[in-house]
Amino acid sequence: MEEQTKQLEKLSFEDSLTGLFNRNKFNLDMQDFEKILLSRLGVAAIDLNGLKRVNDRMGHSAGDHLICRAANHIASMFAGRCYRIGGDEFVVIDSKMEEEAFRKAVDTTKKNMEQDGISVSVGISWRGGHCNMQEQLDEADRQMYQAKAAFYSSLDTDREKADDGDARC
Repeated sequence: MEEQTKQLEKLSFEDSLTGLFNRNKFNLDMQDFEKILLSRLGVAAIDLNGLKRVNDRMGHSAGDHLICRAANHIASMFAGRCYRIGGDEFVVIDSKMEEEAFRKAVDTTKKNMEQDGISVSVGISWRGGHCNMQEQLDEADRQMYQAKAAFYSSLDTDREKADDGDARC
């Protein structure tokens, strides 16, 4: 019976594709973080760039492989504190690191992913003292979406330059 309970808990809280915690566990942990008075808390929102394109061009198994590679990079730096909350959306929560160390760890993870051919947009929110978890997550999301908009805007600019170059030939 105890083994079945553990298996059900695992199924309830673990993402079946990546092995990271899932949205259910994230929501539960967010409630717990709201109750605890912390001296610091970092939240990073991480979203893959171009997953739809990978899925459309190479198939969903290639997209799943990309998601798993990204999850491995995130878990290698933030084991036990990372969640896959949507298709290509990840969240990291950390209450142990100092702000500078947290930001550096997120940046290192992003660079490692880029070296592995994985493009991501990242937003970070940092708070000292008690904070509203939803507000902190919203801030990290806002920054991530700004980074994503800048990424796709730069792609559009590159395409326009390429189109201009073709027109001159």
